[in-house]
Amino acid sequence: MRAPSRRTPIRFVCRLLFRCWSLPVCGVRTAVDRKAPSGALRTLETVPDVTTYSFRLYVAGNTERSHAAEVNLRFLCDAHLSGMYEVEVIDAVERPELAEEGRILATPTVVRLAPPPQRRVIGDLSDHGRAAIALGLPAADASPSEGQ
Repeated sequence: MRAPSRRTPIRFVCRLLFRCWSLPVCGVRTAVDRKAPSGALRTLETVPDVTTYSFRLYVAGNTERSHAAEVNLRFLCDAHLSGMYEVEVIDAVERPELAEEGRILATPTVVRLAPPPQRRVIGDLSDHGRAAIALGLPAADASPSEGQ
């Protein structure tokens, strides 16, 4: 087998620079301008990429812990996602087939369905900082949960 030459990566980089590629920069889609001699970026869209988060919360009956999990999840979503989310609450007592299908072993359990990859957190989400990190939520500018 032939050893890779030093030219291969440079050629690949040159192909990337001189073709029109869509590159995410600060949430705005941009592309390399072929006509600009410096390879400057030009804006294709001024609308930032919007991600909608989807959660499924499995609870067991109408208990205090189940209610706390739902309240904490909605608080986290309001603080970090500003309305770009949907929450589906499933009672494992009333719909055990859905809990079995989702392979839920303990309640309350939150499953982040979108965006991929899927993430699971078991508990009532009372530690807002750890729950936000575990669910992969974007950092809020001024999260009120920091003082708790």
